[in-house]
Amino acid sequence: MNEALPNPEDSVVDSAKLTEYLLPTSHPIGKAKARFFMAFGFCVEATEQMRTALAQHGKTRPVVAKTESEHGVKYVLECDIETPDNRNPCIRSVWIVEAGKTSPRLVTAYPA
Repeated sequence: MNEALPNPEDSVVDSAKLTEYLLPTSHPIGKAKARFFMAFGFCVEATEQMRTALAQHGKTRPVVAKTESEHGVKYVLECDIETPDNRNPCIRSVWIVEAGKTSPRLVTAYPA
């Protein structure tokens, strides 16, 4: 698939997605993701760094899967994310462009 995330310059990475799901080690589902991302230097105290890295991932990485539903179009992007420690692991980020909207919103991110 040779496709990019639509309107990546308008992408939305909600603060709550980072502070309440992807970075806290106490979250019942997100804690494994938190440990992964923290191992590469991301932390709850500096969420802007992770927001920027995920937004950049959305702008530069290829779409590897696309699914349409009544809720909108979901895009899965894959490969390196820029990390604070510069080891830049391969991740998958999932974005949705909700029906009737044009801006992609981050759904989740996890190790590839």
